[in-house]
Amino acid sequence: MNKQALVLTVVAALLAGCSTSPQTQSTAPSEAELEAGMNAGVDMAIANIRKNGLTPMTADQCIEQYAADAMQTMNGVTFAPRDLCLRVAQKYYSSPTAQQPASLREQFELTATQESEAKTAVSQRLKDPESARFEELYGSRLKSDHSKWSICGMVNAKNSFGGYTGAKPFMYLPGNGVVFPGEPGSIDSDIVRLGCGGD
Repeated sequence: MNKQALVLTVVAALLAGCSTSPQTQSTAPSEAELEAGMNAGVDMAIANIRKNGLTPMTADQCIEQYAADAMQTMNGVTFAPRDLCLRVAQKYYSSPTAQQPASLREQFELTATQESEAKTAVSQRLKDPESARFEELYGSRLKSDHSKWSICGMVNAKNSFGGYTGAKPFMYLPGNGVVFPGEPGSIDSDIVRLGCGGD
């Protein structure tokens, strides 16, 4: 699945601040190049957030979610998620047209076709697709554009030892696939929370 299309994929933008590709660079990028890459990453994240009908965390949520010294590495690029989150929040919410997260999305009732499509997509990601048990399925869409929607819910399935592992949340985004949240504060966790209308 293309997480860049879902938002918050920053590696490409971070590298965009470098004058040459990582394979051909003989020295580490300068601070100015890294700053340019971070700014490009913020712009890319905001563009993708708006494109997919999501909203970023507020500054307070960023501080609560990420430790000050936390670092993440994606595709060989290490960055501070709190710093990136705060930059995105500051730029997004300082825009005159910015709206607060809670006002942008609404739940809607799924059709039988939508529910079946989501269950099929989620089941294909499980070790034992036939064992899948779904709960609390609902649709989440952008109020201003009902074509921007996702399907959220809980799924429980058997692991490789044949036992059920407990219900876990998921988000299905048509055309982009399924996202299961990772550890708290991870990019996948944020994507599911925001795409399913979480605070």
